[in-house]
Amino acid sequence: MPTKVDPLRAPSAESVGGGSSDVGDVTLIAPTATILFPGRAPGAIAHHWSTVACNYGSTAWKGLNAGAKAIAASAIDLLTKPEELKKLRTEFEEESKKLPYKSFLPADAKPPLDLNEELMRKYRPLLEKAEIK
Repeated sequence: MPTKVDPLRAPSAESVGGGSSDVGDVTLIAPTATILFPGRAPGAIAHHWSTVACNYGSTAWKGLNAGAKAIAASAIDLLTKPEELKKLRTEFEEESKKLPYKSFLPADAKPPLDLNEELMRKYRPLLEKAEIK
């Protein structure tokens, strides 16, 4: 596992690559940060059994706890230092002017809310019975 913390650095002038996730569009409409922490052995391949195997045992728990502390400390900083939060928001808004967000969906697009209706009808009673909402 890595033993040193990488230094903070300014954002890249050009974004290339990176993973995909549901946070993608969020990063275009709100300031977003990614905090990485030890979680897999060097050389483990993403989306591979070797990465899954890294998430077991005391080493995984140590990495997870280190990450949770880093995320919590960052949240505390943002909650207790409003001037820093304002600087982040201002920087984000200035950058957004250069490349404003434009959804690929038409403005009148409606989500297919009935897509899983039959499946939900089957499982909703079980969820209600278990008091899971």
